[in-house]
Amino acid sequence: MKEYIHQNATKLKWTFMMTSAALTIGFLIWIFCSGLEGFTAPGIVFGLLLTMIILPALVTSSEALYGMIEYKRTESFFESRTMREWLGQGFTKEWDSRDSRWYLSKRIAVGRFDQFEMICEVEDGRLRVIAKADYGHLDSWTDQDIKSVQQAFGHVRFEYDGQGIATSLKVSAVREMTLSAFEAYLREFGKMLRQLKIG
Repeated sequence: MKEYIHQNATKLKWTFMMTSAALTIGFLIWIFCSGLEGFTAPGIVFGLLLTMIILPALVTSSEALYGMIEYKRTESFFESRTMREWLGQGFTKEWDSRDSRWYLSKRIAVGRFDQFEMICEVEDGRLRVIAKADYGHLDSWTDQDIKSVQQAFGHVRFEYDGQGIATSLKVSAVREMTLSAFEAYLREFGKMLRQLKIG
């Protein structure tokens, strides 16, 4: 947990400051537009206290709590039997490299499998395995061409991702899989990528 907080401390401070600024500016505009009618000095002080400290602290705390829960779930999943064995084959746990101040860093695993650079992340109860690749050439393919490849590999989920092409499985399904079944699924994903002329 300390590692998670340390990794996201700057982003959480940014969230607090931006929330505080937005709420306080909104409150001051509201006061200004109403011409101070119905406002007392203690009411204004309470409003400023609420918008500058209390509400931003609640927003930041809830964001941090949600992120910590997701971090704990991801760590637990990465330590499950199938994932531990698979990640032990040359994958390393890292923090995602999003430079955005708006997104908290999360735990990912990075490595190579079936000749593809892959990123594994847990999101909304699903394991997303992203094959890092350029898929710009697919813009020239017809929808029918892409659909025929998808139908040939109907059991393999397929989605575009900013970093490549991803497949996803429910975390609960992966926990029940054997290592060989999980690898077979990913090999099918690799075959699909090759049919899409990726890799």
